[in-house]
Amino acid sequence: MKKILLFASKNSEYRAALEKIGYSVTACAPGATAPEEIGSLPSYDMVIADAADCVEGDGILYRILREKGSVVCLADAITKELKHRIIDCGIADVLVKCDAESLAALVPVIGHVRGGDAGMFVVLDDEAATREIVGSIVTRFNYHAVCIDTVDELFDGVIGPATRFILVNLGMRTLDLNGLVRKFYASVPARSVPVLAYKDMREGVFVHELVSGLNRLTRYILGTDELYGLLVDMLFRRELVPLVAQLNGESQGEENSAFGAETLNQVFYACEKRLFERTDLFGGDTLLSMARTLHELNLTLQRVESLKWLKTDIDPNGVSTAEREG
Repeated sequence: MKKILLFASKNSEYRAALEKIGYSVTACAPGATAPEEIGSLPSYDMVIADAADCVEGDGILYRILREKGSVVCLADAITKELKHRIIDCGIADVLVKCDAESLAALVPVIGHVRGGDAGMFVVLDDEAATREIVGSIVTRFNYHAVCIDTVDELFDGVIGPATRFILVNLGMRTLDLNGLVRKFYASVPARSVPVLAYKDMREGVFVHELVSGLNRLTRYILGTDELYGLLVDMLFRRELVPLVAQLNGESQGEENSAFGAETLNQVFYACEKRLFERTDLFGGDTLLSMARTLHELNLTLQRVESLKWLKTDIDPNGVSTAEREG
């Protein structure tokens, strides 16, 4: 039986819903449970906590909770300040205005670890929070992250046929950007892999980052929050669109396009001449196949639910390596 630690204002509601689907739940009341008491608890499969309580101050409580299990936060609303605090703690999963029934439906999906068979993201970054969030995002969509600390590691056999992206934190103090550019173009495997460069824009963008030849590797310099939003959006679409196309094919979408008319009598007149010449949607395994695809579509929607708060609007004219300013 999987175990969950609750640290939320609506503990009783959430506990009842989670126990109903077979979880073992331990509840601690925010404000009434000392950090030392939480620290003495055993490990859990997941920790569910109110975001504001979890990341208040310098995030000491989050660090204690993180030692107990992977953390999913709950929030009534996400302000700019709260978002920065959550991101600085390395938290990827936040559910906004989530009731007990929805939480019970989403927890098994959030907690499911996929095999990472879709490929690998190489992350050149020494920030633990960034590694945590990127790892959580890509793992949710069946990729895995390999985190490295130096440029040398990047070109020492890490890049392979399964590498889908290279992510580079320009804010690393030890990053030799000119060396990265040179080694990248000397590496045949690297040249076939797209690069996303990013940094915490609260630090600004420096001249050497714009004139180092970085534009030969990537078109963009993203803020850290923009990177997270782009990854969530891109990976969600990559999983969603093929499933939609598959369902369209199984349901003979083009052949049955006339059935999208506003009223049934309009449908009839549009189809009247070929009313009895249509492919049988009830034959063979068609309905079963559609049911399976719909199930996968629903899982995809659930997978992104706790990550969609990371989506941010990006000005396409403001992220160019030639135009971005601090």
